[in-house]
Amino acid sequence: MKKYFFISILLMGLSLNAQSFIENSLTDWQRSKEHCLKIVEAMPSEKFTEKSSDEMRSFAEEIIHIIQANYGMMSTALEVENPNKSKLEFTSKEAIIGELINCYDFVIDNLKSFDEKKLDEIITVFGKYEYSRERVISKVYEHQAHHKSKSIVIQRYLGVTPPGYMLF
Repeated sequence: MKKYFFISILLMGLSLNAQSFIENSLTDWQRSKEHCLKIVEAMPSEKFTEKSSDEMRSFAEEIIHIIQANYGMMSTALEVENPNKSKLEFTSKEAIIGELINCYDFVIDNLKSFDEKKLDEIITVFGKYEYSRERVISKVYEHQAHHKSKSIVIQRYLGVTPPGYMLF
């Protein structure tokens, strides 16, 4: 009997120390923000509009896509208003950096105040996909990581050395 009691206490202690989905997401989004900023900062201003091929987005277009998708998709996932409904266009490296910081801060701030009890709610995204809010949040993170990777490919194609990966 003592053995089972000890195991129960041990398991309860482990579950109390486990980080929540939101806490883990906040850590990942903060790290991703820092990584994306380093990617953008490494790119010379004069190469922002260059492409690796005609059918691909330019570096600036990839970063703008990340910004707009983070706002749009996370607004849906977190049930908050999208503060960035206008189409962004490249004007300068500095402007892109400012917009990038704002979009990641929007995600992080809204994740901090999100009610974790709503993570299991099923929502419709893009008018046809039904997933839990938790799954959509994960997909948005995956989406921005995909486009960060594409921007790194463009950097390498243009002879720019991107920053190293920041896993932790």
